[in-house]
Amino acid sequence: MELAVVSIDGRRVPPRREMEGVTDRLAARRCAEAVSIESNSREAHLVADRLGIKACTVPVIDFDSLIRNRAGTNVAVLCDAGSVRELVADVLDVPERALPLPRQLSLTIVRASRSGARSVLCLNDTMHLTTGDRTPATVEGM
Repeated sequence: MELAVVSIDGRRVPPRREMEGVTDRLAARRCAEAVSIESNSREAHLVADRLGIKACTVPVIDFDSLIRNRAGTNVAVLCDAGSVRELVADVLDVPERALPLPRQLSLTIVRASRSGARSVLCLNDTMHLTTGDRTPATVEGM
């Protein structure tokens, strides 16, 4: 299973263009469900509606429970930057303070199995936020 984790601040409404970029990236991950806590449920439902998947609001993001209960599926998780950092620190077995807080609307992908194997595929990826057409900026002559 893969967790496609989007760092999102539930207090600030993200710009529509940036949310579309996030949704496009999640579509490429073939997520089956969008999970969030209450403060991010608006964004989770927006993503779910655009992708044609279900949205689920939970009282607290419990990554171990998500992995255990959704084996074999890819899940989009919309949560605060601190929760993303906590997950990555746990996977990498490093102190949380060793990692920066992810940028707003960045994407972190964690591959996980019920057996306990975990790996970080990407961390704080913001490629979908770089240009208006959601393609990465290129350097002339490269």
